[in-house]
Amino acid sequence: MLLALSKGCHFCSESAPFYRKLAEQASGRTDLRLIAVFPRETTNEARDYLDELGVSVSEIRQVTLDAIGARGTPTLVLADGGGRVVDSWTGRLTDEKEGELLSRFRCDACD
Repeated sequence: MLLALSKGCHFCSESAPFYRKLAEQASGRTDLRLIAVFPRETTNEARDYLDELGVSVSEIRQVTLDAIGARGTPTLVLADGGGRVVDSWTGRLTDEKEGELLSRFRCDACD
């Protein structure tokens, strides 16, 4: 799962509790990794921002949004093991969408 974020994006900051839940679900799993990508911030700035939010990720990259096919932040991109995009979401998710996404990962762990 790619998390395209930006330090100046208030929707990204407001979504931090959801990102923390994603990170908890990804912790210790080999089938789910969270990779944060930032279009402007250096990796050090990005790490500091994620630390402020309490969000733990496997990797941080500085990447343009175009490079991952994102139109804005926040964007979540779910890719399979081969790197093919399975699904994506842009903007702040509703509580319902967040719940659906978390359930999807819980079910994936059962397979």
